[in-house]
Amino acid sequence: MMLKFIVLVTIFCSTLLLASSHSFRNGNETLDCGTFDPKRIKLITFDVFAALMDLDSSLKRNIAEILPTISSTQVAALSQQWESAYGGYAGTIFDESITGSQPFQWMLRTTLPPILTNLRITVTDEQFEALISAWGKLIPWSGTTDTLTKVYNANYHIGTLSNGDQNTLKNAMTIFTEIQFSYYFSSDFPNAGTFKPDPAMYNQLPRLSGYKDEEILHVAGASSDGWGARNAGLYSALVGSPPYPKKPFPCFLLKDITELIDVLGI
Repeated sequence: MMLKFIVLVTIFCSTLLLASSHSFRNGNETLDCGTFDPKRIKLITFDVFAALMDLDSSLKRNIAEILPTISSTQVAALSQQWESAYGGYAGTIFDESITGSQPFQWMLRTTLPPILTNLRITVTDEQFEALISAWGKLIPWSGTTDTLTKVYNANYHIGTLSNGDQNTLKNAMTIFTEIQFSYYFSSDFPNAGTFKPDPAMYNQLPRLSGYKDEEILHVAGASSDGWGARNAGLYSALVGSPPYPKKPFPCFLLKDITELIDVLGI
């Protein structure tokens, strides 16, 4: 499968451009994609809900198991409306006095009740908690497990970089039984307290890992995430989505996650 290596793609033509080395965000110089060297990369982070996992299929499966008496139409509507509510918080800077230390949990628990009411679905307390936990029981995209295994065996440090809370992310990653994640970068306070693509989400990577910006690659699944990592001064690869229509663009556009192997040369 041919890898599309793209150094700042223009939206309206196919000309390839070099990334500007003079674009700044929060004091971080945006790295020139042309300087990317896989041998210098130490840490590779992955978005969870789009790059690694099939969130929509996972939620539908989990909802149907938790609420076996509702119709397939209600299952699909609940999944779609909950995912949409989550997406509405993109880029949000949270107030810890309101959300507590885990904004993601606050988001799930405040958006679910009105959706259930709107769909006329009644749940027990046990079912409600099971629905919250459903975000940590996810199905990987095809090729994800094999790709992560190859990256891990090539001695890269692997981490999540997700809007999820640490507990949800750790639960979700247990499906990869042969892979050890070195880091679980999340939206939790005090390290972030925001959702991507806010720069605080990405700035925690070098601060907490000790690696330099040029030693980190983030693999995104959403267009805004691929842009957000670049905007915060990191290299990024975007899986299965078109680039966000704003510079700086991702360094790599991947048809699927298996093409990461070509990026790294392993």
